[in-house]
Amino acid sequence: MSNIKSFQRLLVVQALYELSINVNRSQTPINEIFANIVEHTDYKKKMNNANLKFAEKIYAGVMENIDEINKILKFYFFLILELSKHHHKK
Repeated sequence: MSNIKSFQRLLVVQALYELSINVNRSQTPINEIFANIVEHTDYKKKMNNANLKFAEKIYAGVMENIDEINKILKFYFFLILELSKHHHKK
């Protein structure tokens, strides 16, 4: 079961990446994007006939909280950049 959940997590990351670089797919239902990714990767062998409810829940949670996630990421990227600047000055 844990392996299937791991692959579903990877599937969500792959879908989020695909959507971030391909704006033409933004209106495509997530199940269609998942199916396309599974069909064209080795996930198909690993997922067998597992349903994608876990992946759907993760994706929905990310999309529901995307603004907050982006704020947190921007803060930490800025923090890392600032720390890196200070480190290089030494």
